[in-house]
Amino acid sequence: MREGTQQPGDQPSKAQDPEAGKPLEVSGVAEQTATGRPRFGMAGTDWITLGLGYSNDFSQNQAGEVHASFSRFLDDDLEFAVELSGWYFDQKGDNTGGLNPTMNLRWHFYHADDYDWSVYGEIGIGLLFAFDNVPDGGTGFNFTPRAGAGFTKALWEDGTRLQFGVRWAHISNGRIEGPERNPGRDSIMLYAGIIFPLP
Repeated sequence: MREGTQQPGDQPSKAQDPEAGKPLEVSGVAEQTATGRPRFGMAGTDWITLGLGYSNDFSQNQAGEVHASFSRFLDDDLEFAVELSGWYFDQKGDNTGGLNPTMNLRWHFYHADDYDWSVYGEIGIGLLFAFDNVPDGGTGFNFTPRAGAGFTKALWEDGTRLQFGVRWAHISNGRIEGPERNPGRDSIMLYAGIIFPLP
């Protein structure tokens, strides 16, 4: 038997020296980056994202936001994130700002074997605490369900990644003050961010 030849039934080998610049591999999939950090998409890993977004309902209402989020992979490819956004609403009636804590669940359903890039779908919901009514004629407190898809791409060997996404974003108060105070708003939102690994 030639040295280094893998026979049927042998377990996939792991790189023995992560400091040599090669990622560790389990079942043919990299489990660590070249710097020794756990790879993106692996269960139990934690990440911080900083980003911004823009939404438009194509009816004279638009908004911009900045956000920060903490996420953990509950299982391989399954990410749960908590996010806090600061919004500015340019809308019919009085413009205003607000804070929007949300929860998002993302499934990275398609990705490179080494997770150099990934494509995901997401769903989420949050609460909007605005300083004035959003939409105009509604209330300052609203629910913010969302759904969409996005893409991530590794930038550097330390695990830092780029994120782009598009989602449907809804704002309404669930008729907490009656149907006449619940105009609601549906928008298309584009967003981008930088994802950083936590130790």
